[in-house]
Amino acid sequence: VMIGTTTFDFNHQLVVEGSIKAKEVVVTNLGWPDYVFADDYPLTPLEDLEDLIRSEGHLPGIPSAQEVAEGGIEVGQMQGLLLEKIEELFLHTIEQENKIKSLQKENETLTDELKTIKKDLEEIKSMLKQSN
Repeated sequence: VMIGTTTFDFNHQLVVEGSIKAKEVVVTNLGWPDYVFADDYPLTPLEDLEDLIRSEGHLPGIPSAQEVAEGGIEVGQMQGLLLEKIEELFLHTIEQENKIKSLQKENETLTDELKTIKKDLEEIKSMLKQSN
């Protein structure tokens, strides 16, 4: 079926030239990214991810602007890819939160130790003054 066009496309059963308005669109997709939360999922370190973004100009696994302009995108596939990136982002955020909590605990310990050292130093200074 062709709407608004006379150009037949053998790859698609419905071809629309223009926008489509609908109350709801259901896209079935078999590749939902629950695998991101598996223990063996290879989460790319943020430092490596930054390098990839700088060199490629887009997130790894996401099509470039040129690829989209040339071939379009499959909405269901793109939703899956976007969810994958969101889930990866959550994993990075959780990892950072855990590091922050660990650093806060270490900072509290070091602060307490510093207070003890300062107190001991003041006592030593006081003892030295009294002995002079």
